[in-house]
Amino acid sequence: MCARLSPIPTESIDEVISPRFFYCLTPETGLIIDHNNQNNKKSTKMKTLRYIGIVLMAIILTIGFTACSSDDDDEGPVPSPTNTKLWKAKSNGTGKYGYINENGDFVIAAQYDAAHDFYCERAMVQAGGKYYFIDTNGNIINSTGFDSAEKFSNNYARVLKDGVWGLIDKSGNFVIQPTYYALGDVATNGLLAFRLQSGGKWGIINTNNERVINPEYNWVRKFNNGVACVQSGSKYGAINAEGKWVIAPTYDELKSIPGKDLIRFQEKASDNSSSHLYGIMDHNGNIKVQALYKSLYWDEDATVVDILRAENISDKYGFIDVNGNTVVPFEYDYASPFYGEYAAVAVNKSANSSERNNYNVIDKSGKILFTLEEGESLSDVYNGMLKTMKLNENNARVYTYRTKDNKITYTWTE
Repeated sequence: MCARLSPIPTESIDEVISPRFFYCLTPETGLIIDHNNQNNKKSTKMKTLRYIGIVLMAIILTIGFTACSSDDDDEGPVPSPTNTKLWKAKSNGTGKYGYINENGDFVIAAQYDAAHDFYCERAMVQAGGKYYFIDTNGNIINSTGFDSAEKFSNNYARVLKDGVWGLIDKSGNFVIQPTYYALGDVATNGLLAFRLQSGGKWGIINTNNERVINPEYNWVRKFNNGVACVQSGSKYGAINAEGKWVIAPTYDELKSIPGKDLIRFQEKASDNSSSHLYGIMDHNGNIKVQALYKSLYWDEDATVVDILRAENISDKYGFIDVNGNTVVPFEYDYASPFYGEYAAVAVNKSANSSERNNYNVIDKSGKILFTLEEGESLSDVYNGMLKTMKLNENNARVYTYRTKDNKITYTWTE
């Protein structure tokens, strides 16, 4: 068992000895001043010895220390502080899931049938066919498991109980009792979509379960910067929080770009084929980027998107910013979206082959940081750690966490 006492703040170095001793260290002499002695005479040899003893006592009592014993290893991992970065991983020994730190050590024990990333300092885990949420110390916040659940969004999570959905807060308490056939994620403005029955229309409520907009839409996407893309009939438009149209429902598809007052739109290609092209408009419907791309994509978990993966009409991949400027040239046969600061790109081995060379990991300037192993691809980036995947000789998935410097932190097989 390890125990750590908080060290004295460095600002307090002038007074490491408690005032009750009536002594302190002087920066000028390094000697002790007796505040009961108005003449402040320099310490004698006896005072120097007393000084040494007091300093030793102060060090023992107040300077942070750690007392560890290797015999305590059987007691399991030490809970991690709430500000520690954690990554879900599977134990190669137990076959269960837990959470590791940046060194690849399990700090939340591998005891779950499945585990998911942390959002809003809460992670969804599964055990015994039920869903639970834990905090960053591994404490379960809901003692009763749910039938299903979704990750936290803006401090709330959707949970399924007895066939209907409700909403919980970070303490695991219901703020909306399970009564809905379906619920959407909570947006930053506290609004979420709801559906009362299968095949029914979608409306909008707030986290107090107050109805804001009655059910009238075929589909409602999550609000982004005060605007939600919705489907009315067969077309998409966008509404504000009062339900007023800010973009008329005339588009085949609309999707908000997270963290921006921008929307990806889709329209049919000008060659009258069945294909579609994508562009970007603002919340007023003004076109910012013309519909020139066969695809525009980003990390679905991103809260703010600055760079989008784009595919041009020549079937080449590159990256553009939200203003349509090319930031990584269109020269790749494959590209992942940017997961955080990193993406993976590759080119085919030949013009007549779909077999690709090894993937290169790039940063947002397009600089190649390193090359992945044969058959390895970038699966995700979470908290700055790159997660890659490849198939082994038994066709099982092998996942590896790597740093941006290509240092392997942890590997497991599923």
